[in-house]
Amino acid sequence: MEAAPNPPDWQDTRHGSKIRVAAWLATVVGEGNSFTREQLHEAFQGVTHIERRMRDLRDSGWEIETYRGGAHGTEMRLIKIGEPVWSPSYRRVSRPFVASQQRHQVLARDEYRCTDCGLGAGERDPSAPAGAAALEVHFVVPLSAGGSADITNMVTLCASCNAGRRGSPVTDPEAVSLEVSRLTFQERMILLAWMAKGERTTSPVERAWVMYRHLSPEQRQLMRQKLSETVERAVTDSMAD
Repeated sequence: MEAAPNPPDWQDTRHGSKIRVAAWLATVVGEGNSFTREQLHEAFQGVTHIERRMRDLRDSGWEIETYRGGAHGTEMRLIKIGEPVWSPSYRRVSRPFVASQQRHQVLARDEYRCTDCGLGAGERDPSAPAGAAALEVHFVVPLSAGGSADITNMVTLCASCNAGRRGSPVTDPEAVSLEVSRLTFQERMILLAWMAKGERTTSPVERAWVMYRHLSPEQRQLMRQKLSETVERAVTDSMAD
């Protein structure tokens, strides 16, 4: 079997950003070593969606573990170097992708929310580069591991949760216990139900909010006005009683 070629110069802009970030990880970071989000963006200044290109490597067997909220910001570790995406023979392989129709089906099925943390697109996410959540469609079983390209093998995740799916994001159990201790009894019952089901279920008000966010600006304004009038009328009626 012919050996895979060495990684190219990651600074060579003739290569695509996916190949460049793979070469940077392989030659600069090195398998088993850590790096930060800031170092990644500093290396690829002006390159858009560089984190997404890095996450794309997971479908080629690359494993990158994410540690959020560390002393140096979001830290990551290159667990395993996967397939040589820079190899010409690799690039000739036709790989399945998420078609637009499939993406819309998955997003609609998951109610346009991250199935891990529950965030909707555009909602505040301090761990995201722009501070707002961006939704992506994730393969539960990677295609490189024989996973199906059918929507039954797809799930909606925000970019932050998707970044941590390849490894085991480090979470302090004591911090989780502290948060749980602050919950009311009713909130603990809800959390327990989520744990039992293995996913966060949404309430009617959350589903209404998601649907509202997909209205046009004009429709949103009309909806707010209508709801405001309904609430004001209800308050007035209750005071009259």
